[in-house]
Amino acid sequence: MSFPAIQQCDRVEYILAACEGKRVLHLGCADWPFTQEKFASGTLLHAKIAEVALHVAGSDLSHDGIAALRTLGFTDVFAHDATETLFQQFGTQFDVVVAGEVIEHVLNAGDLLQSIGTVLGRQSRLVLTTPNYCPIKRVGRLLYRREVVNPDHVCYYSRATLGKLLELTCYEVLEWKVHWWDVGTVSKLSNKVLRRIPVLQYYADTLCLTARVKL
Repeated sequence: MSFPAIQQCDRVEYILAACEGKRVLHLGCADWPFTQEKFASGTLLHAKIAEVALHVAGSDLSHDGIAALRTLGFTDVFAHDATETLFQQFGTQFDVVVAGEVIEHVLNAGDLLQSIGTVLGRQSRLVLTTPNYCPIKRVGRLLYRREVVNPDHVCYYSRATLGKLLELTCYEVLEWKVHWWDVGTVSKLSNKVLRRIPVLQYYADTLCLTARVKL
């Protein structure tokens, strides 16, 4: 399977652009256990979305994370398993659903996408980001038998496998992009080179996409 050239983006800017002036549901909104730390540093994604969206609601599995968000002033947030029907929890449709770095945590990803579909209308959009299965920077680490990965992750996705999953759950992908994480000095320096080489963009750290439900 061959793919067309793909463009890079800044993951946070990509998400915020989609949310501006919209009614948004943010899945994995708490980012627990880093909720308060990220809020204090100005890097909590849910807070950033709240600044640009018309309204943002949130869902997260972590009861502690949701409690922390509420102490920070976010009221429309709930501890809920998003693989269960989201419409039963929120009772409305949203303009945008953001699932940023969520699907790789989920055992039953098909159920998650079908649940998201219950709160998407004809003009609504799903904005999804997830770690890429083959980032070039992972190769160097594996030479030392070391994998840098969130201990809660259960899988990786490629453009082909994620695209097929979305197709099987009745989504149409409108746009694919990639993101390079600037984490640490070595990563920042290497990214300056990697971002300039078009053929290496499919080896970026993160896949970003926008999709809609086939109604």
